[in-house]
Amino acid sequence: MNNINYYFVCFLSILLCACIPSTKKQTNHSALPQPILGQGLNIDSNAINNMAIQMTNDLLEIKQLHGKRIIIDEKHFKNQSSNFIDKALITEKLRVGLMRSAKGKIIFISDEYREQAEFSLAAHYRFGGKILSLDGIDPRTGARTRYTQITFNLFNLEDSTLLWTNQYELNKAVTGLPMIYR
Repeated sequence: MNNINYYFVCFLSILLCACIPSTKKQTNHSALPQPILGQGLNIDSNAINNMAIQMTNDLLEIKQLHGKRIIIDEKHFKNQSSNFIDKALITEKLRVGLMRSAKGKIIFISDEYREQAEFSLAAHYRFGGKILSLDGIDPRTGARTRYTQITFNLFNLEDSTLLWTNQYELNKAVTGLPMIYR
């Protein structure tokens, strides 16, 4: 009989706790902005598009590049960041964005297609670069942050001189709910 009373009291306690309204503020999670699949601390397509526009604006100011052929592919990009990145995806997106923005003033090519051509087109310049990142966690809130720095270099294929370089930075933070860009 003692065991039955014990279980009955436990059952009543659980039932009462479930029925008593919580003093904690209820949040309607469906009203909060929901993160889009793929968002997080990694580089997203909008960041790549913005980099392509900024790069094109910089490169179009260099008059000696007009009419020149520039190789942009993943061969000379290094990912030393904590981002899981398909370098080919980024360079393809950059090449398309750069070509679209440059409107034929600068010619962007890929080694992949250059090697398949019937006759070899000599390129004048090549892009290279690095992707670096620094991650952090706020011990008080648990928010995760990632600072990503992407450096692009444009070098002359004849003498390896650096003609142009620029850095692009992304600061992202994730709190577990919606994405916060800074």
